[in-house]
Amino acid sequence: MDDKKTRFLRDRKEPAELILPETGPTAVRYARAVVGFTTRVIHTRSVEEVLWLLTDDVVVDLGFEDCVVYLLDEARSKLVQKAAFGNKKAGPETILEPIEIGLGEGITGRCALLQEPVLVNDLATDPDYLVDDLERRSELAVPIVSQGKTIGVIDSEHSERNFYTAQHLATLQALSAIITTKYENERALKGLEASQRRLQHLVNHDSLSGLPNRHCFLSELGSAVEHYLAGKLSSVAVLIMDLDRFKLVNDSYGHSAGDELIVGVGKRLRARIPDAHLLARLSGDEFAVLLSNFQSGDPERLCREVLAELEAPVSLNAADVRVSASIGVAEARSDRASASALMRLADGAMYKAKAHGKGCYFLSQSGLQVEALSDLNLEQAIATGLESGQFEVFLQPIVRFSDRQPVSFESLVRWNHPEIGIIQPSHFIDFAERSGQVRDIDLYMIRKVGRLLEMLEEKHETVTPIGVNVSASLLSRTDWLGRLDSRWFELGLQVEVTERALVADVSVASETLQSLREMGARIYIDDFGTGYSSLSYLHRLPLDAIKIDRSFVDSLVEDQKSRALVRGLVALGRGMGCDLVAEGIETEQQLEELRSLDVDCGQGYLFARPMPASDLLAYLQGRWLPEAD
Repeated sequence: MDDKKTRFLRDRKEPAELILPETGPTAVRYARAVVGFTTRVIHTRSVEEVLWLLTDDVVVDLGFEDCVVYLLDEARSKLVQKAAFGNKKAGPETILEPIEIGLGEGITGRCALLQEPVLVNDLATDPDYLVDDLERRSELAVPIVSQGKTIGVIDSEHSERNFYTAQHLATLQALSAIITTKYENERALKGLEASQRRLQHLVNHDSLSGLPNRHCFLSELGSAVEHYLAGKLSSVAVLIMDLDRFKLVNDSYGHSAGDELIVGVGKRLRARIPDAHLLARLSGDEFAVLLSNFQSGDPERLCREVLAELEAPVSLNAADVRVSASIGVAEARSDRASASALMRLADGAMYKAKAHGKGCYFLSQSGLQVEALSDLNLEQAIATGLESGQFEVFLQPIVRFSDRQPVSFESLVRWNHPEIGIIQPSHFIDFAERSGQVRDIDLYMIRKVGRLLEMLEEKHETVTPIGVNVSASLLSRTDWLGRLDSRWFELGLQVEVTERALVADVSVASETLQSLREMGARIYIDDFGTGYSSLSYLHRLPLDAIKIDRSFVDSLVEDQKSRALVRGLVALGRGMGCDLVAEGIETEQQLEELRSLDVDCGQGYLFARPMPASDLLAYLQGRWLPEAD
């Protein structure tokens, strides 16, 4: 192509002499044609439609006998006829025997290659003239150029010599510029639409597995529940599955092997689960399935098929590994169903499956859905749960970054309802605060943790401190302190309070915390930085450690503002003489950012999920890892 262009430039003759433009009515007619074309182009949908608009409605006003518009097929370096006026037009938007021309071929190809108009007043003198339909006497070709690249040519031939005037040339150049503008606008719009599609895909899909993500799943689940309540769907169910021993693979073979495992399991699940159901990766090693309009027994059948599918080892670069899954199932069965309730029930059922030995599934008894409990019977249910020991202690380690060894644990309450399964605190704590029962739950947890510390001492284990969350309701009074065994605090019982709890009554809270401090408790402020605290009184409180809220950690890697806020929180904490603990750490990148910001300890799924208190000994002795997650 470059050789052809060089030849044309070397051998180029002087431009053909243009006939002087007509003046008066003819020039006005041409100008009106251009203006009308510009106006009508605004309402066209595509470049091809613009080309036919040009050949159908404009060139006739210029007195042309023939006009063909070409667009360049860049991949093949061919000019392709796209619209025509005259003998080449076979019908509405149809070209008679369309041809293709190479760059540099004929007068049209020369125009495209040189990117400048070519006018031949007498075609008999031009050896490059190509006869398409009829042999004519003169030809005018004008390039269509966008951002320095040829995109097409407007080519016109006439049976008279010296037909084309300077006015014709100027008019075709104006029309070419209008086509270029439409072309560039269309490309920009297509680029924007493609970017929007890519962004939409990223928003709704997991980058590792390619599966729909939590955002997409929850959105689809919300729509499904709405349709179920409206009678448009006969059934809706949620399966949540968590891989067993996933952390062992990460720790043994590295995070790249863990990523391979997620991808491999995702492919297997996608092959096993029918397209009618939505499969998603929620986070980490947790997947979910949304079922709708299914037959009775289908969720259980699918659980069995998934478990069978995971029995075969998964081949990784490092090794062949075996994994299983714990699956929880929740099905909508009432007109009070909600997406959040189904997720909570399925999640609780999944933990129930893990408690039953993993590699199995558990069905939530949705006839007793948590959201169906009224305020009256929820109060009684909580009271019964406290009396019968249904509330359990789960523990999540707080590890030292330097060696990833636990320095303490945070205790988390879980309601293990005998029929519903594990109920997350988000579903009952708010009510318990309103009913006043949160004080009973706090004291219940303090006693359970105290006895757990005693058990560690009796077994001659190194006693690792354990923190208990204390509510504003309990902080507002001190009469309960005398009912506690002070030895628990000496063994390592710590107290965690939220900023919101401190705001309730600062003076009383400060007095209660000081008393706990004197009994030997270390005081942590939880969810620090979420906006409740006031620096005017924060420095007066007896605090030993500050826990940086997970909302800052979540966006730490991508967001400079979050990094700056964490840096400020660290400086504030250090200035108050407090240790720093980061919450919600899920990735190695977050860990490295926190270390660079002078944070020493933290907790999160990167290190361990919350575990039942019954697993504590195994964890401390290094025997818990093979059974993790």
